[in-house]
Parts: sequence; structure tokens; C-alpha cells
Amino acid sequence: MAAWRKLTASERQALAASGSSASDWNDIQVTDGFDPSLVSRCSFSGSCRIALTAPGTRECGGLRLPVGISNSRIDSCTIADGCAVHDVRFLRGYDIGEGCLLFNIGQMTADGSFRGPVIEVMNENGARKVHAFPGMTCTDAWLMAKYPDDGEMQRRLRGFSADLPMRPSVGAGSVIANVPYIDRLQCGPACRISSAVRLESLCLCSTREEPVTVDGNAVLSDGVVGAGSRVTGGCIAAGFALGACCTLSGGVRFFNSVLGDNSTVSCGELVSDLIFPAHEQHHNNSFLIAACTGGQSNVAAGATIGSNHNGRTADGELVAGRGFWPGLCVSLKHSSVFASYTMIAKGSYPAELDIRLPFSLVSDNEHEGRLEIIPAFAWLYNMYALVRNGMKYRSRDRRKQKVQHIEFDAFAPDSMQEVARARRLLEDWAREYCGWKPGESFPCEITLPGGCVEKSRRPAVILKADRAREAYGEMLVHYAADSLSGCSPEECRDLSDGISAGAGSWINCGGQMVREQDVTALRSDIRSGKLGSWEEVHGRFDELWAAYPEQKRLHAAALLNGMNGWTPDGDGIGSLLAEGRRLLAMMAARAEQSRAKDFGNPFRAATCRDAAELEAVFGRLQDDKVIGELRSRIPGREAPDKP
Repeated sequence: MAAWRKLTASERQALAASGSSASDWNDIQVTDGFDPSLVSRCSFSGSCRIALTAPGTRECGGLRLPVGISNSRIDSCTIADGCAVHDVRFLRGYDIGEGCLLFNIGQMTADGSFRGPVIEVMNENGARKVHAFPGMTCTDAWLMAKYPDDGEMQRRLRGFSADLPMRPSVGAGSVIANVPYIDRLQCGPACRISSAVRLESLCLCSTREEPVTVDGNAVLSDGVVGAGSRVTGGCIAAGFALGACCTLSGGVRFFNSVLGDNSTVSCGELVSDLIFPAHEQHHNNSFLIAACTGGQSNVAAGATIGSNHNGRTADGELVAGRGFWPGLCVSLKHSSVFASYTMIAKGSYPAELDIRLPFSLVSDNEHEGRLEIIPAFAWLYNMYALVRNGMKYRSRDRRKQKVQHIEFDAFAPDSMQEVARARRLLEDWAREYCGWKPGESFPCEITLPGGCVEKSRRPAVILKADRAREAYGEMLVHYAADSLSGCSPEECRDLSDGISAGAGSWINCGGQMVREQDVTALRSDIRSGKLGSWEEVHGRFDELWAAYPEQKRLHAAALLNGMNGWTPDGDGIGSLLAEGRRLLAMMAARAEQSRAKDFGNPFRAATCRDAAELEAVFGRLQDDKVIGELRSRIPGREAPDKP
């Protein structure tokens, strides 16, 4: 932008003649080429800078307005060239970028910089605070919330966030129209704000490639909204942070919560939640309170996740791994824990639950007075959905700039270490409660006493335990075969040398899988000052993501070695890959069998007049993309022709 200068005498006269005034004309600065005819009926106060050099128009949707400033009161603002600012009753303290459109705004004020919100997640007692900032990832939020006992690390992380204050500004090419009240707003370029009710202490991380949209009577305060996100439909949010490409809609109430990238929440209520990427909650009459969900989760209608009425204070927590799926009208109590890919059947669960069996189906059998669990249910009976989920989340990743690293595969270190532990847990229970010994047939059912997996006196029954134990073993083989396929002889030798190093625990850090030892080192480096900013912390997570494929191979090999003594020598690799091919074929067959139930359902055909209409609406089984993609992964098998 050209240098600023004071108004000339003729420019002052022209502004006054058009009905404008100023508390002191000497406080108004313009650029060379300033065209005073573009300003009319305005009142200026404080130190203002205006760069309007040529007429033109700005438009958004059906709104089209001329470049210039009219019918507005401006106090201590900078307005760049090409802007259209009309009918703004009071605008104070903002830098307005080039080519912006501001129309019919009541009050838009700010004084100095401001901070990101402090968000109290996972627990309503405020012990897990997230000091949000522009560009915060779900991994950052997890790091702040998970280790409140690490005082020195938390002190330094608070300092990192404090070093990133927000300033009142409107990025180039943004549009703000029909908003009664705005206070302390920072928005990036190309932002679209229309018909919101109230925006206060808000950072919209909009970019030209991924603009942020806020409309439909939204009321937002103390929040950070990630690039490409949209808030619409009467939403109310306070003390919150949205990741990239998130959607709030349908009048959702969203308080004291962090929502990871690629998540959609509509209707319902969410309070004090830390939600990892790719979360879906589309239905009314549902709420999620004081929870940490591991991403790729789906909350059904009528679900009430997190009731505090069984404690003396509001300090319960619910933690669920990836793929958490509570069904219709499920009611759960604090404090509860669920392994990855746990499905919960409809019911009001009367007590806290500790479900460490991944991929399971949990049911409340009130008639029999017991809790029932089918471990590995998704692998045994719902393969199509299991495979489809990974494909779905990858295809729905709309982010242009992928700052947050996300693992979408269901068979990853977090879930597979749970599988290995669950398999051992089934064996321990079989020995203790069924008298099982290695070499004998594994029991079909295991009855656990009250208090084992549910805080109640009623028993819990593990159904199909023998098939679940076998299924868990198959999962580990599939994970290892998939991770180790394509390994060169040299890489196999490296695996042999480092297999013991791969046996450590892994943590789902906000969507990115990281070894526990690496998280420990990261925390130590933050405490010592070796990592001195959020940018450097992000750089460390980038390095860990680059090393992830190799570490994942070691982990897969170590889990398989721990299960059956497998070693990555020539014969071991060959037999593993052969078994992996067999399992892929079995997975494809099970997925097809699962999907075929839909096509074979006569009630689905009842809504169509004939087979032609049925096919036009629902397609054909042989054209299913999920099954085709799964079959194409089987070595030696050609991918099916595209329909």
C-alpha cells in the first residue's frame, strides 16, 4: 500500500460537502489517488486511514454495492482500497482488508488485541483447560487437556498460546452483512458472515482456498473457527474451538468444547467435550457431555452420553476410542471407558461401564438382568461398515492444508494394541471363570461377576468368546500383513533386529498415532525449553508422522510375535503374506454377505414399483465401490471393471 498522508484542503471540503464530518480532520489519513467522492454521509473520529482510489462494485450472492463508505460512523479504523462499507452504525478499532464488503451492521467494535478462549474440556470441574489459539490442532488440545498434572509443561504451553494474540481485523475479500453486534473479531480473507445475531471475541481462520462461513442467526462468543468451517442455522456456541472443515448447524448448542477436523454436528447439545476428527452427530434430542471421543464417531438420535446424576459433583468423564457408535436412545453414565469401535445397542445403561474389548457390541439385556458383550462384532458380522468407514472418512476429508495428521484406518496401532490386550483378557477370564487351560477348546461364553466391567452387581456375559478370540487373532495377522507387505529383504532384517523396540504402547493424540515413548520425550522437551513454541511442537509432530510408517511396521511385527512367536525371516514373511491374502479374500466375502442382506430384503423392494426402479434407486450389489475396492487389494486379483 502507498504511503499515508493527511487530507488536502480540497479533499476536506469535498468530504464535508458530501455530508461527512470528523472530530479532527488532521487525524484522517489517505493515500495518493484518494477519491473523496467515494465517501458520503459519514462521521469519523480517532485516527483513521482510508485508501479508496477508484469506483467499482462489490457483490456477494444477491448483494451488490458500490465501492466506498456511506451512512457510517468510523472510529480509529484502517480501510483498504476497493472496500464497500455502507450503513455501519458504529465501526471502531478494525483493520479492514482490501476489497471487503460491510453492510447493515449495528455495532462492530474492538479495542486492542485479545486472547483465544480458555476451554474446559472432558470434565465440567474445569481441571482440564485448553488455551486455544488460531491454528490450534486437536493434537494441541489433547496435549493440554490430557496432562493437567504436568505443571511445568502446562505453564509453558500457556505461554505459547499467550504469544499468539488476536487482533481486530477483517481479511481481504471478506463479506459481513446484516449483523446487529460484533465485538473483537479477527477473520482471515474471503470470510462470509451473513445474518448472524451476535459475534464476540471470535477468530475465524478463513483463507482464500478454505473460506469460513457464518450465517443463519448464529450466536458465537469466545471461539476459534478453523479454515473451511461453516456455522449456520441458529447455532449457539461459547468457549469453543472448531478444527478445519467442520460444520455446526441446526441450532446446535456447543459450549466449552473442541471439535476436530472434518466433523459435523447438527442439533443437540455438546458441553465440555474434546472430540477428535471426523465426528458425526446429526440428530436432535441428543447430547454429549464431559467426554473425550477418539474420532470417527457417530452419536445417534436420542443419545444422552454423560449423566452426572450418579455423582455428588459435576466431575465425571467419559472416554471412548475411535469409532465410538452409541445407538438410538442410548443413555450412559460417567465415568465410563470404551475401547475403539465399540457399538452400543439401544438402552438405558444404569451404571458406569469399563469396556476394554474393541470392535464389540454392548447390549443391556433387561429381561435376563445382565450386560451382554459380543467382542469383535464388527469383524464377525459388520465387515462392510468396518471397511466402508475408512474409505468414507478419507473421501470426506475436504481440507486443502492438512496441518492435523489423522489416521483413518480402523487397523492402526491404537486399535490393534487394544485387540492384543483384549485377546489376552479373554484368555485370563476364561482361565479364572471357566477353568480353561491352553490346548483346550475355548469356551463359547464367559460369565463375569458384577463389578468387573460394569459398576453393578449384575453379571456380564461375553458371548461368542471363542469366535471373538479367533477374530482378534485374525485382525492382528491382517494388520501385520498389511503393514509389512512390500518389505524388502533389508527391511525384513531391520524388523528382526528391532522387533522388541516395536512392543511399546501407542497413544491416539488427537487423531495422530504416536508412541508413548515419543509423547514422553515431547513433554520433556517442552518442559526443558527445547521446544519453545507451538510452531516447534507442530514440527515435532510432523517428524513423528514422517516416521510413522516404519514405526507402524515394527509395532505390527511385535504384536504378532507376542501372539504366536512369529519372526520376520524369509519363511515368516512368506507365510504371513499368504495368510494376509486369505484374510483379505475373507473380508471381501464377509463384506459382500453383509451388504447382500440389504439387497435381499423384500421390504426394501416394497417401496419400488418394479426391479428397474429398485436398481435405479439402490444400485446393484456387483457395482458396490466398497466391495470392489476391497477385492482390488487382494494380490494377484485384478480390480473389477468400473461400472
